[in-house]
Amino acid sequence: MPKNKTYATPKSTAVFPWITKPDTRFDAAGTYKTGLAFEEDAPFLAELEEIVEAEKVKLRKSGKLTKAKEGRFHMPIKPETTKNAEGEYEETGRLVVTFKSKAQWPDGSPKEMKVFDAKGKAMKGVNVFGGAEIKVAFSASGYSHGANVGVALYMNAVQVINLASKQDTGESFGFGVEEGGYEFKEADAEDESAEDIITTEADDEEF
Repeated sequence: MPKNKTYATPKSTAVFPWITKPDTRFDAAGTYKTGLAFEEDAPFLAELEEIVEAEKVKLRKSGKLTKAKEGRFHMPIKPETTKNAEGEYEETGRLVVTFKSKAQWPDGSPKEMKVFDAKGKAMKGVNVFGGAEIKVAFSASGYSHGANVGVALYMNAVQVINLASKQDTGESFGFGVEEGGYEFKEADAEDESAEDIITTEADDEEF
């Protein structure tokens, strides 16, 4: 069986990445995955459409993609959404392409995702968070499992162009944006003095 061709994405923003360690929430074996966000007119999306169409042709020829299943065909591309001030999800205007890979080889042995820095040097032990600028090496393959039919993009390796630090935001806890409300500025913060710390510790000892 011929090996699937490997493609490479242009650099873009990682969305909910599980790259340096697999996500085991829904599969004990683990899954490496990430989304990549692109503007709707990004040239890569046109290239990806051709790749997906080629896989659809293979599925049709094999009889796995019938006219009845065309309407349920799963694409690995979805509109990006975010919560608004009312807590409702709305589209941002960007599209997110999803890449996945099992964290186990067929024999059950663990598989590590290959991760490289911007210079092409292998990376280990560095977490890649959402917002990082990355490229993904991937292969495409059509699938048909009962009523489920579509194209999956398998993540083979990742190149990190720019890291992003992990930082909690209100959105990560389900808070939306309140227009006209208080907005924190560094100048509003009060410095904690040594005297404050000593007083607090003394007060605690009284209880």
